[in-house]
Amino acid sequence: MTTTYLNRAEAAKALEISEPTLADWIEQGAPVAGRGGRGRAYRLDVAAIRAWRDGIVQAEEAERAAREAEVARHQQRLDLGEAEAGGEAMSAKARREFYEAELKRMHAARQREELVPVDEVRAEMTRIYRDLATRLRTLPDLLVDRGVIAPAAAAVVADQVSAWQEDMARAHMRAEITAGEAGAAGG
Repeated sequence: MTTTYLNRAEAAKALEISEPTLADWIEQGAPVAGRGGRGRAYRLDVAAIRAWRDGIVQAEEAERAAREAEVARHQQRLDLGEAEAGGEAMSAKARREFYEAELKRMHAARQREELVPVDEVRAEMTRIYRDLATRLRTLPDLLVDRGVIAPAAAAVVADQVSAWQEDMARAHMRAEITAGEAGAAGG
């Protein structure tokens, strides 16, 4: 089987990426059959570049999975505090260091606004539910005013809206109860 070589523009198009992204990949080590420059075009094998990129993605996924497994093992050891957790129990010093690192990580995540206080989330969800409920209540009249449905059909829509609102209220109440129980168990 013969290898077809493409220039950078053709290879980027075949890979469905931008030329700057391809240039970055080449800089990061993507295989190049022939470097361009001084009027010469790059010679790139798209299949080789795809294989190179797939290898990187697989390595990143394996690294992420290993990190997640390590965190799960540490969490299990912390939760159990015993050798049953798949190794020796963590010493008090190791637990303290782990929790201090975790606290710093959470503090940094909060500063980057990756973590939001529960009360803020609850307040925003309540505001969203109220806004949605108000909009749903006005939907039948809006549809009649715009001539989308007949006034008789508005009653059917209004009944459905009421049912949806009741479902939303029950779901919101369950979420509040669950969050309250979780807060009570954690604090």
